Amino acid sequence: MKRDAIMDRALESVWLDVALQVASEARSDTARTILASRLRDRLDLSARWDKRLTVLSHIWLDPPEEAKPCVDWALGRASGLGDPRLLHVGAMLATYSFFGDVCAALGRELSLHAEARLTSIRRRLRARWGDRPEVDVAARAVTRTLRNLGVVAGRRGAPAVVPGERLPAPPVLAPWLVHALLLTRGTDEVDAREVRGSPELFMVEWPRTWGMRYPHLERFNEGGNRMVYRLRRQPEPSGFRQEAFFAVGGTG
Repeated sequence: MKRDAIMDRALESVWLDVALQVASEARSDTARTILASRLRDRLDLSARWDKRLTVLSHIWLDPPEEAKPCVDWALGRASGLGDPRLLHVGAMLATYSFFGDVCAALGRELSLHAEARLTSIRRRLRARWGDRPEVDVAARAVTRTLRNLGVVAGRRGAPAVVPGERLPAPPVLAPWLVHALLLTRGTDEVDAREVRGSPELFMVEWPRTWGMRYPHLERFNEGGNRMVYRLRRQPEPSGFRQEAFFAVGGTG
């Protein structure tokens, strides 16, 4: 994933909901036009909003090639999953590594303190993405998006945010979120023991078991009781079996 693709526009939850619905229903060549039409009653489609349409399209309508299997899987199951907020979080992780870096910075700060100071978040982001004004703007945009989704809380313009809601992950969604985590990190595998504590997914309440067949990951034992989740480059129909996942310990 290109590390120069920053998510520099804050998004409202309802806009993401509309984009998800359009992506689930419309052909790719007409989806952006339909999205603009459906959002017209909700926002002023000026040049600024055109940039927001670009961000929404990047997430749900026209994701990067490496994220497309992950996003397509979610689109095929979105209607049966209830609260779509975890789908939005996962899709943004999968399509914007910058979004993942902001979530990781917030998650680390919130695990250490009762709040995450935005100056500290921006400092972490500048160290990874460069000391430029665009990085500060984008960090604020992602933090505001997370606040709009309810997973962090705090008054707009305040110097810090505090934890918001923990979003319960249905068993069917758990391995998909790990796929999104791998994409945002730009890596092929993760130690299973790291998943619950991954700072990028600080807002997730993980299920005790996973109950699905997911085609894009495989789980295997590397020896020494080290379990690993790795991207499956050529998905197999069998996918995942239901099995206990962090049945003892961890959070969630």
